[in-house]
Amino acid sequence: NAFKPAKEMLEMAMIECAVDNPLDVCMIGDNSCDIALAHAVKSASIYASYGSFNESVLHEGPHHVARSVDCLKEILKIKV
Repeated sequence: NAFKPAKEMLEMAMIECAVDNPLDVCMIGDNSCDIALAHAVKSASIYASYGSFNESVLHEGPHHVARSVDCLKEILKIKV
């Protein structure tokens, strides 16, 4: 019943995925609430700015900004 950016939302997802350490989590989102949620649990964050860029999200301090899916893959070191 938690809503973004309540940290319980991401903590519940971590429990469901059997992840104990927030440093093993990366929140990828397209709005300020997503980035604030990552900060609430002290995990990494990526602002997925492709689709609709909103400069105000940058004020939340995402760790990375992905301007395309290819950029997101590069940040996450995914080779496909």
